[in-house]
Amino acid sequence: MTTSAIYLKEVASGKLVRATLFDEVTDAHLAMWNETWRPAMAAHCTGRTLQDKPEDQPWDWQTKAKCWRPLLSYHFFAIVCRHELQGLMVANETATFQAVV
Repeated sequence: MTTSAIYLKEVASGKLVRATLFDEVTDAHLAMWNETWRPAMAAHCTGRTLQDKPEDQPWDWQTKAKCWRPLLSYHFFAIVCRHELQGLMVANETATFQAVV
């Protein structure tokens, strides 16, 4: 696993805060998601219509990781700042080839 230092802008102060970008989503990241993001998303979505809910509201990152981690064409990333999960991302490498005649 590789990590990189990145900076996020803190909304309250407008200051840049050092964070860590991971080129892997670990079980610890998934636990953070389950303990903090899931409850926060559920609270945010309570009483909202489907159109008012964020696109990622139904995503289950534990299932995504279980299904896609073994596949080489999927790459996972996590951002942690001050010991709190700030984001998860999965990217898929797809190649498109076009015959040139």
